[in-house]
Amino acid sequence: DGEGDNRQTDHNIQHAAMIADKQDRPVCRDFFLSDHGRFSGCDQPDQFRPHAYITASHPQARIGIDLPGHGFEESLQETLSIEGSKNSIEAAEQYAAGQYPGLPLFYFASSFGAYLTGLYVSTRPHLGRKAFFRSAAVNMPELFAKKNPTEQDRKNLAALEEKGYFDANIETSRPVRITREMYRDFELNDLFRTFDPSAFGGTAVKMAHGAEDAVIDPRAAERFAAQFQIPITFFENEGHSLSDHPGTADRVAELAIAFYDADD
Repeated sequence: DGEGDNRQTDHNIQHAAMIADKQDRPVCRDFFLSDHGRFSGCDQPDQFRPHAYITASHPQARIGIDLPGHGFEESLQETLSIEGSKNSIEAAEQYAAGQYPGLPLFYFASSFGAYLTGLYVSTRPHLGRKAFFRSAAVNMPELFAKKNPTEQDRKNLAALEEKGYFDANIETSRPVRITREMYRDFELNDLFRTFDPSAFGGTAVKMAHGAEDAVIDPRAAERFAAQFQIPITFFENEGHSLSDHPGTADRVAELAIAFYDADD
């Protein structure tokens, strides 16, 4: 009947867990891989509204992944690293290619997930040719390796030396654990220097960002978009979640759908 079997299952695909798989292959004409990011927990349903909107209003299949050290199930128990996270994206992508052969693949990535997806498409062969970045953490290293550290930053660095990690609180439902290895990862992976959307066949990118985002400075997003000539839409009176006001999450989803549907 074209509606398919909407089910959610756990697949232990390397570092990927909680994969939502909408089984409507007969009518699907494209597929999107959704990485909700380190700063948008699975227990925050508003964060997933754009994903649900896209799937409900458009004939698409989707897979959502949790990153190592984040979310629920197996992934929560693993150590967060950039290479491990890229492995997660690659594993989910390969799974998608096997389950939905021939369908074009798009990325819908939020916050830290957008940062990782940017690194992924710049450094590894990949299948997706379009990426929608929502509240992208383009300046991720600056959040922890600041030029002018605060007193709390100094305490975090001390904990990093003493315990090998610190727990950061950045407007999230649970603390974000940053290990010594991950801290070094950030220092070595500046998206402003690494991002190359033309690598490996090219990836078209569009961005959406809250004009009042207190987590990722909108000025950093604007600077990133200008540097790489990426179209960006700012939502007034919206913060990092892009869901502070009724209808905004749906507008973000509509923006993504229009980007996916547009001819190259």
